[in-house]
Amino acid sequence: VLLYPDGQPRFRLIYVNGGGATAHGKTLETDGRKVFRQFFNNGGSYSGSCAGSFLSGRNTNTNSLRRLGYLHIFPYNTLTSGIKKTRLGHVIPHESPLLKYHDFGGDYYVPDIYHNNGNWLSQALLKKMKHVEVLATYDLPKNRVHEGAAIWAYKKDKAAGRIINIGSHPEGSTSGEKLQITEACFRYAVDGVGTPNLKGKLKSGVERHMNKLTSDNDPDHTRIGDLQYHHFSFETTEPTTHIQVELKGEKDFDFCLYLKKDTPAFRSNADYAVTGSGNTKAIRKQLTPGKWFVSVECTTTVKAELDGCRGFFNYSGKTSVLNGAAYRIKLVTVK
Repeated sequence: VLLYPDGQPRFRLIYVNGGGATAHGKTLETDGRKVFRQFFNNGGSYSGSCAGSFLSGRNTNTNSLRRLGYLHIFPYNTLTSGIKKTRLGHVIPHESPLLKYHDFGGDYYVPDIYHNNGNWLSQALLKKMKHVEVLATYDLPKNRVHEGAAIWAYKKDKAAGRIINIGSHPEGSTSGEKLQITEACFRYAVDGVGTPNLKGKLKSGVERHMNKLTSDNDPDHTRIGDLQYHHFSFETTEPTTHIQVELKGEKDFDFCLYLKKDTPAFRSNADYAVTGSGNTKAIRKQLTPGKWFVSVECTTTVKAELDGCRGFFNYSGKTSVLNGAAYRIKLVTVK
């Protein structure tokens, strides 16, 4: 359920907690680890603390080979701290993006965060790394981790998500600055999701069929998932252009249609929108010159309930939408 039928991320962020990184990764098996990598490379963000932080990486310390079981989405080795069952101070650098969300009492310092053999990055290693931001450093004078990265971010390009690795365990706190630092990490991760992927350009008079299955390996024509957006574009050059966008979706699924100039359209920012229940929608407008984005949203979804005894979610409702809903979309322009 991490991915939509077309391979795009179904969630903006996945968080992995502590435990045993290698064992955790191996339980995913090869196919599961590939799904995590696809989730990240296609725009989903990842955050992990302690073992979850190790899991994202290549390996540890000076090991030359990639570790079997790790995800390798953070393309560097991280260092093991060797510090067990200790509470450490964390310094928030003045340039840290975490300060966009909280000022941590105004002293840019969070004390007493539990640490149990987590990871870190030395200043020497950081100088060799690309696309890595230090979000917080350790405060432990006379120890090798002092002033090394305790929390760091990695974003390789606009299409991929953002990784936030946390060497310690602030996530167990339910109040105060430790909760704030966890929240800030998650918010920065969510703000770093990849840019929306365009399915293609709409051509006037040409109906585009979005009816392929995941197994067809044709993501640009694959069905839409629950609460997913599909994005398209077209351009107008005349002083005024009359257009009509027609959407015909699969029966018994609900679709919405959005139109926005210059940037991908969503329910929250659309210049024009047709919402509500039903599988057919149309937008008829007179547009100015420029690049326009059309977005389709499938609003049919499922209900997920956690089975606390067995540790997984049960899905109910119109579960067929998890395999995607087919639709057709057509642009008609009149100059």
